[in-house]
Amino acid sequence: MPTKRHHYLPQCYLENFLPTDKPKTFWVYDKVGGAPRQQTPINTGVEGHLYTVIGPEGDPDDFVEVGILAPADGRVAPILRRWVEPGAQPTKDELSVMVEFLAYMHSRVPRRINHMQEFGKLYAVRRSQELACRPDLLNKYLERYEREHPDSPAPSHEDLQTSFTNVEERFELSINRQAAMLISLACSRSIAEELASMHWELIHLQTDDQFVTCDAPLVSFASDDSGRAVFGAGYGISQAEVSFPVSPSSCLFLNRWAPGNSVVPNKAFVREMNKRTARIAERFVISQKPSSEAEELTKRFAYTTNLPKLDREQLFRMIDKITDSLDD
Repeated sequence: MPTKRHHYLPQCYLENFLPTDKPKTFWVYDKVGGAPRQQTPINTGVEGHLYTVIGPEGDPDDFVEVGILAPADGRVAPILRRWVEPGAQPTKDELSVMVEFLAYMHSRVPRRINHMQEFGKLYAVRRSQELACRPDLLNKYLERYEREHPDSPAPSHEDLQTSFTNVEERFELSINRQAAMLISLACSRSIAEELASMHWELIHLQTDDQFVTCDAPLVSFASDDSGRAVFGAGYGISQAEVSFPVSPSSCLFLNRWAPGNSVVPNKAFVREMNKRTARIAERFVISQKPSSEAEELTKRFAYTTNLPKLDREQLFRMIDKITDSLDD
């Protein structure tokens, strides 16, 4: 029988956020609402059959979980335990393991899978709109339809054009979640390459301040030319800053700055990292102990659960540019 409970937040990672004393639970804050609650790693960041796919014979296959993600989690577990030690810094031998793990932490979480579903839907919309403007392609479509369905009346050219132009109004579009998951995971290698090219530093706190984490803990951030914050920015751009809370007192910080420009681990830095974490969270913010800051940030950024993950017009321009280049 295939495994059912698939952790998109590995238990070996979440264990770093448990208190040293009892009870062995942390606090989870929900953007959807409700009171904060105490949870254990085994019951957090888990979704039934998230990585299960249907094989060629129609049987469920959990190879992604047991053959790819679980082994990656096992390789990184001792590194995560070491990195919480005061003053610990990544070693060269650890980097290749951690690069793989962080790339999966980008691509395996529900936020990213939902992102790919949204991308697929918008891509279908734009290509349908492009097709509506191509009478030659519409005619080929109708000719094929008539060949394959000789007993079924074909729609008129005008009806077909209207349907493709207004595809979102006439049809309910959806992208298979497992397909979106596989596409997302396929992007892991390119993400890993970008992460490996960045400057890595483990930030350790000497104060009582604490980092929070969330259900999408690898956070990419940048500012555009106007100074506007861009969350989920591309890892390859020169301004990109990537944070990954390792524990309440440690945070991995990646950037493309010149060596020597280390950050200062003060209260302002912790607050900024926690803001970015809470903002990018798909739904859950996690704190080792009850935290008024975590509760405030969760409520402040609750509106993000209803935001689209992609800029529709920007994506359409990108698709148009790619289509034009292929036509040329």
